[in-house]
Amino acid sequence: SVDRKTDLQLLRKILLEAAKGHPEILENPAPQVEFKGFGESSVDFNLKALVRDVGGRSDVRTEVLFEIERRLKEAEIEIPY
Repeated sequence: SVDRKTDLQLLRKILLEAAKGHPEILENPAPQVEFKGFGESSVDFNLKALVRDVGGRSDVRTEVLFEIERRLKEAEIEIPY
């Protein structure tokens, strides 16, 4: 979820780049951004990506989330409360 004032094309780019930049995320099928809808004070999205068989490694999601958070701060995109 991001602030309603957010440039949604920029957000989509940030989410896809964060996923595609992780070595354990599969290129095919490519990661996708799903526009879930409008919240009370937000615009809501899901990032969908497949992870290669990493033998029980469970930190891929965490690593991608940290990268998304870093990129959102860099782009001055706010996450509403």
